[in-house]
Amino acid sequence: MPENDSFIGDMTAVTFLRQMAELSGLPPKAALETAHEVLFHVGLGEARYRELRTYSYGMKQMAKLARRSCTDRSWSCWTNRPTGSTRLPAGACSSSSPR
Repeated sequence: MPENDSFIGDMTAVTFLRQMAELSGLPPKAALETAHEVLFHVGLGEARYRELRTYSYGMKQMAKLARRSCTDRSWSCWTNRPTGSTRLPAGACSSSSPR
């Protein structure tokens, strides 16, 4: 993941992801639903209405992961949240195209 932020600091995470999903071709309603779903999945559900500039480094990294998942539906990589571990099980990450 890039180290430099590509966020608009005054924008909330849900707004940012919705706009990125719309730019990727999703209809507005589907883009908003996807943004909420992905933010909850990466653990940012409670912080989704906070401005991105207030996020910690780790939260920004998770927002970048969420952005990738919103804009490229063929790619998914989720952490193992139920156990509190951030280690990925074998085969947890998949990509249909190399990056």
